[in-house]
Amino acid sequence: MKSVCVGIVQLNSGASVESNLQQAQRGITEAVEQGAQLVVLPECFASYGDGGLQGLLEQLQRLKIEGWLSELSQSLGVWLIAGTIPVTGGDPDDDRVCSRCLVFDSQGREVSYYDKIHLFDVSVADDTGQYRESRDYQPGKHTALIDTPWGRIAPLICYDLRFPELFKVLALSGAELFFLPSAFTAVTGSAHWKVLLRARAIENGAFVIAANQCGSHGQRKTWGHSMVVNPWGQVVTSAAEVPRVLVVKLDSTELDRARESIPSLQHHKLSGTWYSLPIWLNGQPLTDE
Repeated sequence: MKSVCVGIVQLNSGASVESNLQQAQRGITEAVEQGAQLVVLPECFASYGDGGLQGLLEQLQRLKIEGWLSELSQSLGVWLIAGTIPVTGGDPDDDRVCSRCLVFDSQGREVSYYDKIHLFDVSVADDTGQYRESRDYQPGKHTALIDTPWGRIAPLICYDLRFPELFKVLALSGAELFFLPSAFTAVTGSAHWKVLLRARAIENGAFVIAANQCGSHGQRKTWGHSMVVNPWGQVVTSAAEVPRVLVVKLDSTELDRARESIPSLQHHKLSGTWYSLPIWLNGQPLTDE
């Protein structure tokens, strides 16, 4: 890994796509002006809260959202982990959409994508109560690793944070920086967000960069507190519960020291088919050859 300056854009996205995109663009621009070379947006950055999913999908298609993101990353000369947007799923027998994180390089090229694997079907003691993402979304079918000028990164999404084996298989395949676009609820966030982020960083000797939604979104409330955790499990920087842009330089020597001090990845004993989903590297299936 090489040292890199990363930016996190914490948003309070609502139902207005145009307003949300304007906020996202301002946040990305601010991060780049502060020196960020790689910026991450939160989950559901284009719309969150009220509104129908099919209408949102059609609106994003009319706006050519992928082209907009590509042009934005190219014009600012920044790598962009573009939160999540709903896209038509790849399974023709499944009419649900995918929750997709697109990744663009500084030339505006889409270098890879990741579809959310673990869907948030839970009960939470808040005004929403029942969350059932699987009613509208189909799970992703592969993980993603991406080579960047600064090292190998892995994008994951929100509820994936609760599945340490997913982080582990990616770390064993070379991931050094994990990016986590999220819309973590206020209730679960206050209890689990920070401790889980720190645990995933410590377990894998990796940087974890988490961009969360914040505030109220109609009936829903999210936790905010976007943060960067270093490979020793220390919180490098953190936001509060309002929209915010964080920019921080990640020192490559911190990763080297953590992995040399506790080389747990080298000591890992599980192998074979312990995690069965395919890994994609730079947008293509990873093979042993």
